[in-house]
Amino acid sequence: MLQSGLAASLAPPHSRHVVSADPGEAIVAAARPADYDAVVLLARRRSVLGRLFHESVTAHVLLHSKIPVLVLPVQ
Repeated sequence: MLQSGLAASLAPPHSRHVVSADPGEAIVAAARPADYDAVVLLARRRSVLGRLFHESVTAHVLLHSKIPVLVLPVQ
């Protein structure tokens, strides 16, 4: 996208590394609307139960984030 010129007028992206015993809550706490426009999560393939988002970080962030969340599959 940067090479295509589509993002020429956008501010450069920045990221934040979060380490916590409760990563879902830490991501939600760090992703404040005043500081970020969106959250991007990489989702790994899960088992059948994992697909139901049982106790998943992705589900927690999707349910509690105050800003948009983009979930991309890891191939």
